[in-house]
Amino acid sequence: MVTADALGEYVREYAASRLRDPVMTSWVGGSIALLTTLYVTSSGRKMVRAMPPPCVRNIAKTIVHECDATPVPPSQSVLSPVGASGPCSPASPTTRAAALSEAINAATSAVISHARSPEEISMLRCFLQILRIAIPTVHGREAQRIMLLFIFMFARAFAAVRIVDISGIVSSTAIEGNLNKMLKALITFGLSCVPAALLNVTLDYYSEMLELHFRENITTYLTERYLKRRVFFQLAGLHAVAHVDQRITEDARNWSRVAAALFTSVPRPFIEAAMFSYILYKQTGIVGPTATWAYYFGFAGWVWFFAPNMDWLVEQRMGKQGAFQAAHQDALTHAEEITVTRGFPFYGKLLQRLFKAVTDQSRYAAYVHARFGFAEIMYNKYGSVLMGYIICAVAALHQKKTASAPADATSTLTKAAYTFKTLATSIGRLLWNIKLILVVGGYTRRLMQFIVALDRAEKLAELQTDRTAQFPVKHSSMKFRLTDEGSTPAMNFESLFGRVVRGEHIEFVDVPLILPTGECLCQSMSFHVKPGMNLLIIGPNGCGKSSTFRLLGELWPLRGGLIIKPEAEQLYYVPQRPYMFDGTLLEQVIYPLKKKDLTVGESELYGYLQMAGLDYIFTKSNMSWETRLSWSDDSLSLGEQQRLAMARLFFHRPRFAILDECSSLIDLDVERQMYDRCVELGITVITIAHRRSVWQYHNWILYFDGSGGYMFSPLHYTDGASALVLSCVTSATDAAQVGREVRIPVTNRLCGQEDTNEASQNEGRLLAATDHHHTRNAPMTVAPAPQPVQSAHDEPTRETDVKEGDEGLRTTPDGAPTQQLEERATQAGPAHKRERRNFRRNGAGAVRISFPGEDGNSE
Repeated sequence: MVTADALGEYVREYAASRLRDPVMTSWVGGSIALLTTLYVTSSGRKMVRAMPPPCVRNIAKTIVHECDATPVPPSQSVLSPVGASGPCSPASPTTRAAALSEAINAATSAVISHARSPEEISMLRCFLQILRIAIPTVHGREAQRIMLLFIFMFARAFAAVRIVDISGIVSSTAIEGNLNKMLKALITFGLSCVPAALLNVTLDYYSEMLELHFRENITTYLTERYLKRRVFFQLAGLHAVAHVDQRITEDARNWSRVAAALFTSVPRPFIEAAMFSYILYKQTGIVGPTATWAYYFGFAGWVWFFAPNMDWLVEQRMGKQGAFQAAHQDALTHAEEITVTRGFPFYGKLLQRLFKAVTDQSRYAAYVHARFGFAEIMYNKYGSVLMGYIICAVAALHQKKTASAPADATSTLTKAAYTFKTLATSIGRLLWNIKLILVVGGYTRRLMQFIVALDRAEKLAELQTDRTAQFPVKHSSMKFRLTDEGSTPAMNFESLFGRVVRGEHIEFVDVPLILPTGECLCQSMSFHVKPGMNLLIIGPNGCGKSSTFRLLGELWPLRGGLIIKPEAEQLYYVPQRPYMFDGTLLEQVIYPLKKKDLTVGESELYGYLQMAGLDYIFTKSNMSWETRLSWSDDSLSLGEQQRLAMARLFFHRPRFAILDECSSLIDLDVERQMYDRCVELGITVITIAHRRSVWQYHNWILYFDGSGGYMFSPLHYTDGASALVLSCVTSATDAAQVGREVRIPVTNRLCGQEDTNEASQNEGRLLAATDHHHTRNAPMTVAPAPQPVQSAHDEPTRETDVKEGDEGLRTTPDGAPTQQLEERATQAGPAHKRERRNFRRNGAGAVRISFPGEDGNSE
């Protein structure tokens, strides 16, 4: 038998002979020199030196902050503007609005943070929280799959032990030269491999099914929470979280894949390692398994202190790839605008910059992986081979007393080699799971950030809903007491939001227009819309017209005041570019209803298309109600899409319709027909329109001056007139204007066409007021700074308002009957035709209408 001294002498002679070999030393020396050169000159090395990656041990300190809002220290009042040298002056409306916004943001963040404790969650708790989403019940299909996986893993381990025993028998029979025994052993070995292979395939299948179940549960959970009205707009519309689509699709899929792999990657090698450690113990004594475990746990310790943090690398990669994909998606969405405006160089540089960020991160990660992979391969692959020889030698020395024949010695070495190989593979898989855990940690972090954002958005929506339903209709303005620096603001939680009350009309009472960013567009605004009051909202760009609709639709948090509005079914919004999806023509008209919910016939739907001037669509080839078209292409022009949106409006027939530049690309004759049909159907319209031809169909106006001021009044306007006549201002920012007649000259700025000279002039000089009780005109200059709001109606509803609303559109603000108003619109037909001849396309592909005689010019 081979002794330990003889084995050591053999190893020394072998090492000395190899070192004296010039060919081998040249190859080894050259390889080391080449690898060193590549290592030093690599571009990734420069990036790593500039920004070293965090090591694995930092994963234990990794946390997810549920609330990224910085708490306001007690020594600083949340109502004090940043950088202020003294206390806020309550006399400044802008300061009060900014202070109000800061107070609400700080208090809302504090409430949301308090709703979930603790404020910081470890990565393990984050993973377990998402795992509870993936496995909703302990009796569900997911738990059954996991139980079957554990059963099959134990069966696979016993099959592997059986294969080890049979492999030893095959080796011993081969050394003995007994052909019959050897053939019998080979047949037994082959038959034993069949269940082992079947178990391997079954494990892979159930692992894939578990991944699919995880993905279904997580995607359904995130989608249901995400596609809620207020939550969706906060996350998607206000971009509270970057790359939402990537988190719901790719991150959920990747997390499910890695998490499902953990249920087989961790238990299976652990079971096999335990079983084969016992077998190796019987073959080599305590030395074999102890040396094996010590060797690989030494590598695990090296990984813990020096390996790169895969969690951090995954997060970097997903973030940069998400930005690059989003840029390409934007390019596809705005292909026409980019083409018309010749934006190829700009967008090309943008895509190149984003792609360079992706490639730089890939080089960075490749260098980090290569540097770590060199040590990993040396330790695990080649070091494991050397460790295997040592274990075989130990097994031979341990069995020297019992091995009496060469066949027995061969069988012992074969079993020891196979046992060590299986044990080393199992331990290697256990250590590889460290990398897998780091990878799943990166996806866990991104999903947890999205879930935390969902929690915040839902909590904010819940607070607004509670505020809406908690208080009675009686209104009292929200008040904040501004305190000196260092004191606590005098406010309570109930004053964080305004109130939304369901009613039979629309009314704003002392409502501030404050953007989610905190910018104040209007300190306080009051107006009302009763049935029959067609309201026109105009003003320069960025003055708050669309913001008013967002508050009415409860897309933005109401920061004060009172809003009375009907139920959602009685309000309908028609945007300038309506939403189109891939579906049939019938589905487009009845959107968002389904065909199974349809209660009217095709003849009635055809009537709605006639009202919108779109009945000619059936003259197109192969067009019917069931024709399925891709509405993302040019199947319908933008003007036809606007007509289709109006057909939807007529189909739903709400009490109030919000029209946001919805007829900007429609012929004037069809536009007049649409507004006439709204009157016939009893639809009260609230319109944002820079197009002058629309103004004549409205009898009330809400005018924004662009400087924080507004006026609400009955409107008298005929097509082609040089001024809008506000016959009796009902409420306004400037109290001096209430009860007066105000004339607003029609300018380019008012029509949405900015004029440099006019924009530099004072808006106040454009207004001329006439006393309501006299016929003579008296010019009045509007102060540029807005004053506290004054309203002619103190209560939300008045008997006179109801009477006026019941009158509908039968009278105009100047007392003329509706028939005369329609006659004036009809007489303006030639002017409409002249305007239609002046359509032209601007550089961005949008339609601009130029009017003859506008500022002395004719286009």
